[in-house]
Amino acid sequence: MRPICGLQVLVLLAAPAWAIADDPVEELPPPKSETSVLVKPKHVASEPQLSGWGLVGPSGRHYFIGAQGLADYLRGGQRHIVALEQEDPAHHASPDPNYLYYRETLAGHRWAIGRQPGADRSYSVYFQEVDSPGTWNVFQRTRGSWEDLPVDEPTTVLLQYEPTCGR
Repeated sequence: MRPICGLQVLVLLAAPAWAIADDPVEELPPPKSETSVLVKPKHVASEPQLSGWGLVGPSGRHYFIGAQGLADYLRGGQRHIVALEQEDPAHHASPDPNYLYYRETLAGHRWAIGRQPGADRSYSVYFQEVDSPGTWNVFQRTRGSWEDLPVDEPTTVLLQYEPTCGR
């Protein structure tokens, strides 16, 4: 018996690969139905729509969606556009139930937004600087952004008792 040399071993190993390469390619049957996402997009359950609301006044605008908010206001001659987060009333000693409390995420200033409009259909907005805890200042009276602002309507002044924030 003759010994097998290295060249013969390589030829024997490569032979099955040549035999496989000559076989025809297997054809797959066509798909039974078209299920491409481009042709028939599947209905994806959308997230629930959150309702939002906004207040517009002479010194700024406040917009709220859920527990988040955005304030665009003028203070001290400078414009501020800041993100707001609603505060948990349980974290404060005596929150006023007539107001919603928000805190600016970066500066830490606080806002108290009236839950109900006054007799003049405007909402009170109070501001508290981060350096002055416990001291609330009236920032402005606002109207809901969904209402049309009156044009050329005389200003009506009504004097009545209204709950104030922190006073």
